[in-house]
Amino acid sequence: MTVLGIDTATRVCSAAIVRDGEIIAERSETAPQSHAELLLPFIGEVMSQAKMQPADLNAVAVSIGPGSFTGLRIGLSVAKGISVGVEIPIIPVPAPDAAAYHVFSSDTDCEDVVIVLPARRDEYYFGRYRRSENIPGLISGINVYTTKTLVEVLNEKVPDIIAGEGIERLLGELDNSSPETGGLIAKIRNSYDNTLHVVTAATTGLMSRYYDSADVATLQPLYVKDFESGSIKK
Repeated sequence: MTVLGIDTATRVCSAAIVRDGEIIAERSETAPQSHAELLLPFIGEVMSQAKMQPADLNAVAVSIGPGSFTGLRIGLSVAKGISVGVEIPIIPVPAPDAAAYHVFSSDTDCEDVVIVLPARRDEYYFGRYRRSENIPGLISGINVYTTKTLVEVLNEKVPDIIAGEGIERLLGELDNSSPETGGLIAKIRNSYDNTLHVVTAATTGLMSRYYDSADVATLQPLYVKDFESGSIKK
């Protein structure tokens, strides 16, 4: 199965071609305000690299968030256009799920991971995952926490790895001298790896095989406050 992956949920704009669990081509760039300008050219590049035509695609997978309001709308609009134009299924993949999958794929010893993505000021999207047959099993719904609540939740049970695009901002907000946050900062820094914090279209494409396709007309971005993952196929 050949899938075009699209991800514009974060600061990174990316497109990728994934075939039968392998990344064939990928193009990504950190460009917070340039998703609209970059996405279509990136799709053209990966299609060219893979020596493919749109008719060769079996599905398009898109990150539905949570994340950047504008970025999500851009990515989903393009994905819907391709789905309708080429008459292929559209597969939505939540951004934290893809991030957790990337961590589990990169660290074979990790069994418990927390994904932290930036939301509005003093707020973060949070998802805790446990490895389940090498794919992320969401332990609870994806939530939005303030910095204070996030610290409390993380201190209750510190996971093997804390990752996600929100990590850099979170570290800047925590007080290293505080007993409440000092140990947490050390744990984050010990598991800190820049490669684990960037979710791209390749990861979205790889994860798509575990999800059901959606109705193009009704599919909306995941802006959520409270989300229960029910579409993943084990």
